[in-house]
Amino acid sequence: MKNIVPGQVIFFFIFLLVTGSSALSNVQAHEILPAVLNISEEKPGWFEVTWKIPVLAEDQVELNPLFPECMAVYGPPSIHNVPGARVE
Repeated sequence: MKNIVPGQVIFFFIFLLVTGSSALSNVQAHEILPAVLNISEEKPGWFEVTWKIPVLAEDQVELNPLFPECMAVYGPPSIHNVPGARVE
């Protein structure tokens, strides 16, 4: 078995620290921006739908819920812009 010199161990850990931190500084990922669909039955057969769509730097994700043809929309949707999202 080969003898390990304490200086080699310290050098190895410093090497890992330097290379690991530089690798982590270049890591990039997309933000998680989920859309939220909330459907609540207010009374039998009458539903209230809230659709929250993420907005990032004025770019809106084009997602629209698709409902069955038997459901009808009563009145225009109420649209509100909140930080990071649009709520319908």
